[in-house]
Parts: sequence; structure tokens; C-alpha cells
Amino acid sequence: MIITELSILYVLLLFIITFLSILLVYLLIRKARENSVRKRINMHKDKYRVPIFEYLSSGETTRLIQPIGKERKVAIEELLKEYVSVLDSLETRLNLSRYAETHLMDLYLNNLKSIYWGKRMNTLFNIENFHMTSLEEEVIEHILNKQSAQKEEKIQGLCILAHFQSNSFESFLEQNYKDLSEFDLRNILRRLNDIQLEDLIVDFDNYEQHLQCAILDRISLLAQVEFVPFLESVFFNKEDEIRIRALKALSNIGHVQDIRQYFSLCQSTIWQERMLLAKLLKIIQDEQAIPCLKKLLHDQSWWVRSQAGQTIASYPSGNVILNDILIESNDNFAKDMARECLDKGVLI
Repeated sequence: MIITELSILYVLLLFIITFLSILLVYLLIRKARENSVRKRINMHKDKYRVPIFEYLSSGETTRLIQPIGKERKVAIEELLKEYVSVLDSLETRLNLSRYAETHLMDLYLNNLKSIYWGKRMNTLFNIENFHMTSLEEEVIEHILNKQSAQKEEKIQGLCILAHFQSNSFESFLEQNYKDLSEFDLRNILRRLNDIQLEDLIVDFDNYEQHLQCAILDRISLLAQVEFVPFLESVFFNKEDEIRIRALKALSNIGHVQDIRQYFSLCQSTIWQERMLLAKLLKIIQDEQAIPCLKKLLHDQSWWVRSQAGQTIASYPSGNVILNDILIESNDNFAKDMARECLDKGVLI
């Protein structure tokens, strides 16, 4: 019995050793092949680097930059990814897009239909980075219209349509945005131009809150005065988070049609509104707001007190006001904030 068990263990041990040996040989061969491929790709990159740079700079074609075969195309792709981050002129970017569409089109068409998620995603990123607008319909067909496409692919597909200023963007956004987070939507919308953003504003009331918030955040980043009437309409007619986002955008723009309409926020029960009022009053200074700012310097929220102190310090009479608070106030927190702002000096 013991001999039989030892024989079985010996056979199992022999099998495991053989299996591991085969696996090790396979991995070594695979690694050697990968190293060989990488070496050839690097050689191609060295060969094409100067001709491609000259083409991107001048637009003049040369037979030295006609990549034939997958490895050469991978080398070209890697070079273009290096160059796209440092190009600063419109002409060179157009040359890069033209070159990518000429020499990488077939490769990317196949990649978009690949069964491998990573290959599809890398291709989508490159299509956007290289601004390959001729592949817009293929992105729609193989990604956005495909039920099996994963969430990350849908997001990048929408990023591409936004970046390309596609007429199809809004319709596909409406189809997909409910499944996306606010973070995802902000990432997509940051690629929009003013005209596309205005199209979304027209349908603003039809969207759910997380898309509305993303739209308001995009407007906040643009900080353009022409959006003020829309933001004020949202602020005075909406509630809760939407109202706060609109006020935040107005404070970032630093302009409202009548600052005194906002003085009542000094009594707001929402600390974010009180803080944003103080921030607005730093940019749009009004002497009639000083009593409100003094009240905000005594606020229970540190964030409100800090912003109110900075705002008061920026007024012509700011130092006098802060010194008066140090002498007259019974609120130690307000006095500490006044002292801190005086120590820092006038904040711009």
C-alpha cells in the first residue's frame, strides 16, 4: 500500500516537473520573440524618426516614411504618439493627422473589430489623439452602436465625437449619459467647443441632474461672460446642487448682472452659498456689501470665514475693517481669521 502511494506521488511529481519545464521553455521562447520584435520596432523607429519629423514640419512626402508591415506601423504609431504631445502648430498637427489616416487606417479598422478590449481601447485613444476624423463613422458603428461595447469604450467613443465636433455627439450623449457618472461626463464635456455647449444648454432642462452638473462645471471652467444670463437663470430658478453649481460658475467667471441681487445669500442656510457670495464680492466689490462680509467673517464655517476675510482684505478699507473686528468682536474665531488676514497682507 505504501509503495503504491509513493509510486503515485512520484508520477505526480514527475508530471509537475515536466509541466513546469515545458511552461518555462514556452515563456522563455515567448520572451525571446517579444524582445526580438521590440528590437526590430526600435530599429524602425530610429530609421523613421527624422523623416517623419521632417514631414510633420514641412508636409513634404518621402519614400522613407511609407510603413509596410505591422511592425513598421507599430513603430510609426509610437513615434506619432511621441510627437503629438509636443506639436504646437496647427499645420504640424494637420500633417500628423493626414499621415496617420494615410498609413494607419487599415490597422485601426481591424483593431476596432478586435476581440481584445485593450487593443480596441488603445486604438480609440489614438484615433482621438491623432485626430483621425475619417474614422468617425467606424467608431460609431463598431463602438457606440454596438450593444456589447463596454462602458469605457462608450466613454472614449463619446470623447472622440466631442473632440471631432461631430453632429452626432448630442444624440449619442443622450442615449448613453444615464449610465455614466458625473466624473465621466465632465471628462467628455471638456472637449466641447462653445457651439456644442450651447446646443446642450438649449436642452438643459430635459437632462438629469448629473449631466446638468457636468454642463455647469464645463461652463465654470470656460469662465466666459456670455454664459452669465444662462447661469443666473439656473441659479434663480433651480434648487439644491444645481443652484450651487451655477453660483460656483458665476463666481469663477467673476461677473453678474446685479451683485446686489445676491446679498440675501448672506442669510443662506447653505454654507457653500455663503462662501461663494464672499468669493463673488472679492471680484465685484461693492461697499454696501461690507456689513454682509462682516457677518460672514463671524460665520460658523471656517471656509466661509476664510473667504470673507480674504475678500475684506482686498477692499481699500479692508485693513481698517479687520482691525476694528480685532478690537470690537467677541467672536474668537472671527478675530483669529481677521488676525490671519492682516498677517498675510492684502490678498489679490
